[in-house]
Amino acid sequence: MSLIIAESILPAWFVLPLASLTLIVLGVHLQWMHQADMPGSRRRIRTASNLVSMLTVPLIAAGFGIVNPDDHRLFIMVWLAIVGLLGIIVILAGVDMLNNLRLHAQERRHIRTEIRQLQGEMRTLVRERLKGDDVGH
Repeated sequence: MSLIIAESILPAWFVLPLASLTLIVLGVHLQWMHQADMPGSRRRIRTASNLVSMLTVPLIAAGFGIVNPDDHRLFIMVWLAIVGLLGIIVILAGVDMLNNLRLHAQERRHIRTEIRQLQGEMRTLVRERLKGDDVGH
């Protein structure tokens, strides 16, 4: 039995280069992410998502371009693994979304605090300026 079977869903010559290109893009994205300035929680979630994606791509390539659908057991096992990994990616996307909402709320609180401090400083400066004008007359 050959590893690359002609009876797969799509031809291997089509699927495998696309999977390779996708893995390269995911690897470049992972490298870029580690150099980007972002919160640690966001980096960890997205790294996990990227790594799970990098595990999923070869399985998808195998599911489409290598595994023969007539080999029911292997075909079902590969596609169940793909569906499971895609489910994990969706869950990680949800966790990333919730984390972004948390980071946004945290940033809004920080900005509101800064605005209150600046307003207080502005009031103080205005009072001092008005007192200086009263003394001058």
